[in-house]
Amino acid sequence: MSNKAGNLKLAYTALENELSFSCAGTTENAWLEACVKRLNDLISNDFNRLVQVLYRLDVSESKLKSLLEDSSQAKTTGAAEIICKLIIERQIQKIKTKEAYRRDEDISEEEKW
Repeated sequence: MSNKAGNLKLAYTALENELSFSCAGTTENAWLEACVKRLNDLISNDFNRLVQVLYRLDVSESKLKSLLEDSSQAKTTGAAEIICKLIIERQIQKIKTKEAYRRDEDISEEEKW
């Protein structure tokens, strides 16, 4: 499994837990569809929970607002899909950061500051 695929799998698993849903499909499209469905449900029925999840996942509020306000983006993509993509992007950033710090642990104590 490539590193990118591994990172996506880790991001998907974390989001399934955080958003309380699961996807029986194995493709990226199946997973995105399940995630978008869950996000639409939160938008319609539990917006406060959605806001809490976005805050906990550290999704950029300014970036989200900007994308949602962009009329060309909103016409071609629904709000839930935009949110889903931002969440995945943020999760992958976190995974990469953890990997970078994990590599630092492999450095001998003499070479560390």
